[in-house]
Amino acid sequence: MHYAKIPPGPADKFPNVVYVVVETPKLSLNRYRIDEKRRMPLLVKVSYLSYACPADYGFVPQTLCEDGEKLRCFLLTLEPVVPGALVPSKPAGVLNVRGEKFKKRLLLAVPSEEVDPRFARVESLVDVPSHFLAEIKAFASQIDARRFVKWAKIDAVDGCEDAKKLVLEAHRQYQRSVDALD
Repeated sequence: MHYAKIPPGPADKFPNVVYVVVETPKLSLNRYRIDEKRRMPLLVKVSYLSYACPADYGFVPQTLCEDGEKLRCFLLTLEPVVPGALVPSKPAGVLNVRGEKFKKRLLLAVPSEEVDPRFARVESLVDVPSHFLAEIKAFASQIDARRFVKWAKIDAVDGCEDAKKLVLEAHRQYQRSVDALD
């Protein structure tokens, strides 16, 4: 599977539905990244602390953010998803993370109702149990603090419409970068 050829979502439903490529499954201490040359998940780190990922973690294909990375996403699921899986998902919100030397936005999403009908009524983060968000906030601030700087904090959590705007913005940025190469 060549991830660069996967669109950011189904053409008839984008940006209301996006594709999320799962890299790290929920509750895993293993951290994976998709190795695009080898076209498969690559184990990049095993957490030596008990920071299990509270949600599936991955990216939206054909996106590019201000930091030069793909748009990263926490996918709220009830069961872990295998690394490399493509999950049609509904954007539900944006987690704004700020640290000493960085600032980034992470997409929060749930599986589309075609994938998991238990999430059919989730239209925004208001519909998500608050403990899911608390776990993700704690995880994101701890991991980012260890990875990038001495501290990291969650500035804000934005809603569904902001999430869709972020997806569109990241996809446009990707398109501009591809056009610049031509």
